[in-house]
Amino acid sequence: MEYILNILDFLTRIILVSIMFLIFFKLRKIDKEILKSFIYLRFDKIRSAMNIVMISSPFFLAASVLEYPGFVRMYGESRIHFIQDILLIFFQTVVIYFLVIVYRAMN
Repeated sequence: MEYILNILDFLTRIILVSIMFLIFFKLRKIDKEILKSFIYLRFDKIRSAMNIVMISSPFFLAASVLEYPGFVRMYGESRIHFIQDILLIFFQTVVIYFLVIVYRAMN
């Protein structure tokens, strides 16, 4: 199970980085005024996607809090890493959703 989670984590990170590069290169080609008008027209979608990212951000923080020695002693290292992988995959999926919404708003 951990092997599958590691593969999913790796794939989500690759997708996240590739979408970030796509948005970066797309932004370089778009004129600033046109970009402002696109973002203004689709601001509601971007704002709602950003709200979802903000709601899911405690999952990212919880994954880092689980590194404290008390949790590791209590639950075991393999179980902690398993929970961290699930939390980080969930958070990365939400961030990918946000980046896809922003990318679609620019087109």
